[in-house]
Amino acid sequence: MDLKKKILIIVLVIGVFLCSFTILIVTYRNKLENAFDVLASKNLESFNETQKVELEAHIQDVHNTMNSVIFDTPKNQKEILEKIAHVESLHLNYEIHYLSSQQLALYTDQKDKEFLSNLKLNDFILKEYQNKNEKSKFIVMLTPIYINQKMSGIIYSLLEVENLLSTSQSGFLRNDIEWYLLTNEGRTVTNDSIALIDNLKSVTQETETIDSIINDLKNNKSGSQVLKLDNEKYYAAYLPLAHNDWYLFSMTNSHELDELMSSLSYESGVLTSIVFTFIGITLIALLYFVYHDQKKKNLNEKRFQLLANFSDVVVAEYDIKKDILKFTSNAKKMLNLEHLVFHNFRSIIRQSDLIHPDDYLTVLNTFEKMSQGEVNDPYEVRMKFSDGMYKWCKIDYALLFDDNKKSVKPVGIVYKITDNSKEHAMVEELQEKSRRDDLTGLYLKNSFVELVQQLLKENQLGTFIILDLDDFKCINDEYGHTVGDKCLLAFADILKSQFREDDILGRYGGDEFEIFARGLTDKQVLLEKLETLMKKLNEIHIQDISLKCSIGATIVKEDMLYADIFNQSDEALYEAKKIGKNQYIIKE
Repeated sequence: MDLKKKILIIVLVIGVFLCSFTILIVTYRNKLENAFDVLASKNLESFNETQKVELEAHIQDVHNTMNSVIFDTPKNQKEILEKIAHVESLHLNYEIHYLSSQQLALYTDQKDKEFLSNLKLNDFILKEYQNKNEKSKFIVMLTPIYINQKMSGIIYSLLEVENLLSTSQSGFLRNDIEWYLLTNEGRTVTNDSIALIDNLKSVTQETETIDSIINDLKNNKSGSQVLKLDNEKYYAAYLPLAHNDWYLFSMTNSHELDELMSSLSYESGVLTSIVFTFIGITLIALLYFVYHDQKKKNLNEKRFQLLANFSDVVVAEYDIKKDILKFTSNAKKMLNLEHLVFHNFRSIIRQSDLIHPDDYLTVLNTFEKMSQGEVNDPYEVRMKFSDGMYKWCKIDYALLFDDNKKSVKPVGIVYKITDNSKEHAMVEELQEKSRRDDLTGLYLKNSFVELVQQLLKENQLGTFIILDLDDFKCINDEYGHTVGDKCLLAFADILKSQFREDDILGRYGGDEFEIFARGLTDKQVLLEKLETLMKKLNEIHIQDISLKCSIGATIVKEDMLYADIFNQSDEALYEAKKIGKNQYIIKE
């Protein structure tokens, strides 16, 4: 073979190798970019879910404040204004305003008048605010006021969109997130009313993606998309709200991904230069080992280093065949770990206290399904943290398959472990707050009934007590509702001091309270407790008011129904009122 043919063969080998090498690098880069897109979209959807909880809780808080104004049905406009003044004295971050029926006739159109006329008490409307002279962006919440079963006007509050969408979240998506309230037509719910989705469509060539968003908005679906706007990649997520077919829409871009891709391109060029240096007799062998080993080492280290930088995320990779689990370097800061690498992990996890005992079966079952290639949704478990406490974590994962073998079973699993304890605590706090009376902190009627009925199903014995402040209406009429609220609060404090933490205390409504004293079945002990309560009540001094109450009680026996217990206690209360008030009657 002459030299020219040899050179040609070498050039062809080099060309084939370089083409193959370039294809492999581009393919892996695209896979990494797609995986990053999926992870970023999932995180943005999680942010949306949490933001939705905060937003709807804020709206409910405003609604509850409005309900406090119309509570007990105001008698005239003066009383309405007095209640609004009382709300303003609480220094809330929003204001309540009043429009009489005469003012409504001047400021509302016929469509709004018909809608308002059909509203019932405690209903409310969320509307776009139409005043374009305002610099801030608002929506308005309004609810009707009825006097003598006739709507006499409305109260309303302007809610600043920026405050509604404010958030303290931080994490995987480091860039600022832009939040919008949208209609199902893609228009912003603000006084400047921008056709946001149409604007996005005009600056991108990805019309199919925009059409997919438009279709989801029209069909009340949530989702996330990746867009290219002005040569920059953006992540968008949207979630339907409970009001007016509105959507919570968020967008962010990721400069980290661009930096990663630039770094990967640079390292690929360096690796190619190294390969050219070793062209020769051992070209094919050297290229294979350099490509195989260097690619696996560099890209794996880059992946773990990238994800380890996110302080609220721990990443672990499990090799199914070798039964080895590896954590990123930041795992010890978050979890109670002695090592970052665990051999024989299937055996160790059974003996470890890393997973809460009640969640172990969830982890085991999910683990077995994933090892067989079955894909499931992310799940939540309690894991032991570095402080020794079990906390809720969200587990996301991705299955790794061997590209060189046609196997339906994965060879590995990559886990993303996120501390989800704050979100859990926030949801639990909101749920608990919604169950309690704002003034006294006692359980609301429905929550009280639900808890007591559950105890009765468990055959829990005790005493059911109904308490009613005597002549409380006279106190409100003579001294005003502010003083009346102080009396109610003082009475609630006495109840809290006289009963145990595991007793169920509730405000049934107005000046009527209920108690289920768990395990209290001794009549003599009950008499002493009621006598003590009466004495404590006499010690209250609010101006020159002397508080008194009437009490009806029933000692609960086995297999008694809630309705029977309540009716019996209510009859006892009626008897106490009938014989002169400031009395207690006990039924057995």
